[in-house]
Amino acid sequence: MGIESPKNHTEDADMEFHEHIKKLRESKELTQIQVAEAVGVAKNTYIGYEKGSREPRLNELKKLAELFGVSLGELCLESRDSGLSGMLKASFEATKDLRARDKAALLQVINGYVAARRIAQIQSSYNDVPEDIREELIRDEHLRNSEDRLLQEQEDRELDELIKLETAIEEHEAQNE
Repeated sequence: MGIESPKNHTEDADMEFHEHIKKLRESKELTQIQVAEAVGVAKNTYIGYEKGSREPRLNELKKLAELFGVSLGELCLESRDSGLSGMLKASFEATKDLRARDKAALLQVINGYVAARRIAQIQSSYNDVPEDIREELIRDEHLRNSEDRLLQEQEDRELDELIKLETAIEEHEAQNE
């Protein structure tokens, strides 16, 4: 089973907002009057949205998104700048039919990619730090590591002493019995 590129997304990428809300309304089998009432605007106002002669305010956009079951971004066609967003969404939706181990493998690939990108960003940020500050940070890190190592060695010695003391006490008690 292959993952196909969504055909309707290409059409949506060229669609204007007013065409998009009309398509969403029709897909939900709602009338203009029903949508206008749900959004809390006059029928003629909503018709203006679908004709492109009027634009909804933010609170009306939120109500439209909720009514149509989409995010504000999807409602406003934010992904039309790049067909990749729609393709990714369709690809992720197609994964619902995959077996659990295939999903896990795919998740590992995605996590690996995200981690690699994050590492590249950190390295890039590190390269932007002036050389003298980088050297100071490295020295500080070495000092912290040395201090941690010394503390761990001290804790290990104290633990060894405690074990020796407990062993001596147990031996002494065994001899006295």
